Amino acid sequence: MKVRLFILILFFFIIKLFGQVDYVQISNFAIYDLLDELASEQVISLNTTAKPYSSKLIFEKLKEAYEKEDELNIRQLEEVEFYLNEYKFIKQGHDNPYSDKAKLNIFNKASHFSTSINPFGFFYKDSLFSLTVKPIWGVKYWMNDSGSVIQTWGGAELKASVGKHFGFYASLRDNRINNVLAEADYFTELKGGTYQYNKNARKGADFNEMIGGITYSWKWGELGIIKDNIIWGDNYNGANILSGRTPSFPMVKFYINPAHWFNFNYFHGWLISEVKDSSRSYIASSGDNRWVYRNKFMAANLFTITPFKGVNLSIGNSIIYSDNDLNPAFFIPFMFYKSIDHTLNHSIDNHNSQLFGNASLRVIKHLHLYGTLFIDELKLARITNDTLHNFYSIKMGSKISNWPIKNISVTGEFTHTNPLTFQHRLETLEYESNQYNLGHYLTDNSREIYADITVKPINKLKVSLSYVNAKHGNVYNYITNIPGLKVDAYPVLKNVTWHKKSITFKSSYEFLNNSYIIIEYIISDIKGYDVDGLPAQYYLDKYTPDFFQGKHNTLMLSMNFGF
Repeated sequence: MKVRLFILILFFFIIKLFGQVDYVQISNFAIYDLLDELASEQVISLNTTAKPYSSKLIFEKLKEAYEKEDELNIRQLEEVEFYLNEYKFIKQGHDNPYSDKAKLNIFNKASHFSTSINPFGFFYKDSLFSLTVKPIWGVKYWMNDSGSVIQTWGGAELKASVGKHFGFYASLRDNRINNVLAEADYFTELKGGTYQYNKNARKGADFNEMIGGITYSWKWGELGIIKDNIIWGDNYNGANILSGRTPSFPMVKFYINPAHWFNFNYFHGWLISEVKDSSRSYIASSGDNRWVYRNKFMAANLFTITPFKGVNLSIGNSIIYSDNDLNPAFFIPFMFYKSIDHTLNHSIDNHNSQLFGNASLRVIKHLHLYGTLFIDELKLARITNDTLHNFYSIKMGSKISNWPIKNISVTGEFTHTNPLTFQHRLETLEYESNQYNLGHYLTDNSREIYADITVKPINKLKVSLSYVNAKHGNVYNYITNIPGLKVDAYPVLKNVTWHKKSITFKSSYEFLNNSYIIIEYIISDIKGYDVDGLPAQYYLDKYTPDFFQGKHNTLMLSMNFGF
C-alpha cells in the first residue's frame, strides 16, 4: 500500500509540473553523428556520454552551430540547415513553420495545420498546443550463401506539447522477420526484441516495440516517466555501461544541467526479469496457468563535470535489486547505492551494484579521445595478485575528423571485459532485461578491436569501411558454494570459444529527414572452437545465427521512412 501511494504521489507530481521534452531515438544515427562531429570540431560544446538527447537539446545545438557558420565547411553547413528544417518545429512561437505551399501543404488556408513532404508528416501548432504525427515504414534485406532474411516494419510516431513545459511522445513499430538475427545470446549490435515465433504458422517471428513518455522540462532540467532505450558511455561500436540494445523498459528519468560545468543523469527502471515467481503464479478458473515474473528494478546515476572546455569527466553507480517491492531509498538520485544496500540488507545477501566512469576529451580540434571503465566488483588485494582478477570492462578509443582531409574521419577502439563482469550468481540480479545484457554486446570474458574510416563526400551521404576483430573466451558459471573454487581466479581469455573477423562497406543516404537508403556489404568469418568438452558448433549456435556462421559475403539493403 505504501509503495502504491508513493507511485501515485510521484505520478501526480509529474502531471502537476508538466514539461515539454521528447527524446530522439538512438537509432536515428545521422543526427547523433553530426552533433558528435561538431563537438570534435569545437563548434559546439556537448556531453556525449549519455544518450538519447532531447529534441530541445538537439535544436539548441543546431542553432549554436548555425550561428558559427563561418567555422563550418559547405557539407556541414548544409547538414545543419537540413536538420534545422526538422527541429525548428519545436521553437517558441505559435506559427507552424511548415504551413506554406512549397511543402505541399493540403491545408492551404490554415496557418496552424499543415502536411509536409520533408519532414514527412502532419503538423499542428498554435500558441498553446503542438502536434506532430509521422508514419513509419521500413524494410531490410540480407542475402548471402545461407539464403536471405527479410525484415519489415511499420507504425507511427506522435509528439505533442502543451504550453512551454508539458510534453509527451509515443512511437509504435510492428516488426516481422523471417529469421531472427538478434536473440538475447547472439553477439550482435542489432537491437533485440520480444519475439513471437512462428505466429500463424509463418516461419520467423513477429515483434513490436512501443516507446514513449510524459515529461516536464524547465530551463536547466528535465523529469519524466518514459519507456525508452538508454546508452551510457562514449563509444563508436557498442557501449559497455548501458548499450541500449535491450528491448526498452519503463523508467523515471531525471536530468539537470544547473551550471555549464556540471550535468547529472538519473533513472529508476522497471526491468523485465523473465524469471517466473511460483509463489505468485496461479491456475485460473479456465484451467490455464497464469505465470508471473519476479520483480526486478534498477537505479543508476551519472555525474559529469567539465573542468575545462572540451573535457567531460563522468562517474556514476547503479544497483539492480529484486524480490522486494520498490524501495524509496533508490529513488534518491544522488546516492551511492551500494552503501544503501549494505544497510537495507544487513546480515543477508546484498543486491547487484556497479560503479563506472567515463572520460571524453576534445581539447585538440578534430580529435576525440575517450575511455570508459565499468566495475562490477573491485578488491584492492586482487590488483597485486597475478592469479586473481577484478570484474571490470574497459573501453578506450579515438576519432579524428576533418584532418588532414576535410569530410574524412578515422576511428580506432579497443574493448576488454573480464570474466563474470556482467553476471551474478542469482538470476534475478543479472545485469540484463528481457535476458539481454545491459552492457557490452560481447558480454563477459571478451575482447574487441574496431577500426573505421568514414567519408562524407556530400550533404547527407556517408560512406564507411570498418573492421571488427572480436573474441569470446571460456564460459564460466558464477558459483560460490563449491569449496576451493575461486570465481576471481578464472583465467582471462584462456581459450577462445568464438571468434569473428569482419570487414564492412556501408553507404547511407538520408533522402528525407529520418528516411534512408542504406547499402552494406559484409565480408565475415565467424568461427567456434572445441573448448571445455563442448564442440565448436555449440558455441556457434549459441552466439551466432546460422545465417552468419562461417565465411560469408553478405549484402544488406535497407530503406525506411521514419524509424
